[in-house]
Amino acid sequence: MDARSPSHPTAHLALVGDDVVLLDVTKDAYFCLPGAAGAWRALQNGEASRDARQLADVLAAAGYRRRDAPRETRRARPLRDLRDAPWPEVRVADVWRLGRAWVDYLRHYRRRSFEHLLRYATVDRPAARGPEVFRAARIFEWLVVWLPVSGKCLVRSFLLMRFLHHSGLAADWVFGVAVWPFKAHCWIEADGVALDDAPERLATYTPILAT
Repeated sequence: MDARSPSHPTAHLALVGDDVVLLDVTKDAYFCLPGAAGAWRALQNGEASRDARQLADVLAAAGYRRRDAPRETRRARPLRDLRDAPWPEVRVADVWRLGRAWVDYLRHYRRRSFEHLLRYATVDRPAARGPEVFRAARIFEWLVVWLPVSGKCLVRSFLLMRFLHHSGLAADWVFGVAVWPFKAHCWIEADGVALDDAPERLATYTPILAT
C-alpha cells in the first residue's frame, strides 16, 4: 500500500465549528486554522473570495498542493456501543489471536511512525463484518487487561485492529479531534457501533480520519 497515493492521502481535514483542523499522517502532526471553516467551504465551492485565496496560499505554502491536498472527512459519530452486549465464552483460539496481536504490537508499534501504524493495522484487512465482530470486541475487552500495555487509546485501538484481523474480521479505525482546548482521540467502530468506547464520550470529537 502506498500511503502517498491519491487514494491514500497523507493529509486529512475536519471542520470543527468555525475552525479547520488538519492531520498530516506523514509528519504525525495536527494543525489548527482558527476561523478558517468558511474559507475552506468557499475554496471547495470554487469561490474566488479573498479568504478562500488566502487559505489556498497557506495550504500551498505548507506543501499541500493538488495531489497532496487535504481530504475532508465527513463521518457520523457512532451512536451505540457494546455495554449491554452479553459477555461471550472465551475460547482457546481467542487467547491465541490475542497473543498474535501482542506480537504485532511488539514488532510493529513500538518506535514506529504513525504512518506505519496505520498502514500495518489495515494491511490485507479481511472483509468480514457482522455480529461476530461484536463478539470478538467483547472478548478483546475481557482479555486485553492481562497484557502489560497502557490504556492509551492508540495502543488499545492498534491491538484491537490486529486482534480482529487475526480473527478474520474487519472494522474501522477512526480518529477524532476537538478544539478549545485541542484534543485528539481514536476508537474502533463497525456498522455505527463503537467497539472500544462510549458514544457520549465520542460525541466530543469530530472525525478527521477513518481507515
